Amino acid sequence: MQELINNLLKTNIQTSQGLNTAELINYQKTLYEKNLPHIPKEYIELLHHFNGIVYNGAYLFGINPLGDFFLDILKENTLFPPTSENMLFLGYNEYDFLNWNQQEQTYQIIDKEDQEVLHSYPDITSAINCLLRINYEWNI
Repeated sequence: MQELINNLLKTNIQTSQGLNTAELINYQKTLYEKNLPHIPKEYIELLHHFNGIVYNGAYLFGINPLGDFFLDILKENTLFPPTSENMLFLGYNEYDFLNWNQQEQTYQIIDKEDQEVLHSYPDITSAINCLLRINYEWNI
């Protein structure tokens, strides 16, 4: 995770200050009350550093119930409900969604148009690199 964080800091991302543990715990309770899957542990760790990310037309959702600059996980999953109760959308780009599949314990890149799973990843680093289309060699 630390390598992902360091590499993201080297790019031209837009973000806001990370969240504290109390904010994240309260938010997890809200997701549970709305019958949405929990935020995966790796993504929570990312939210401690970056509460949402915007990069080159791609977005990683944060926790922002007031809806200022960054997109809110709960709000986005309510506006565009996933096709399964085991799914939680964490971000998107022009063509794809980044999804957490709680049942399979994988991150998925899903085509927006036909909802087809294009890629599945066991770790968040690979999924985020795919969604944001980051090649760190270009940005260093």
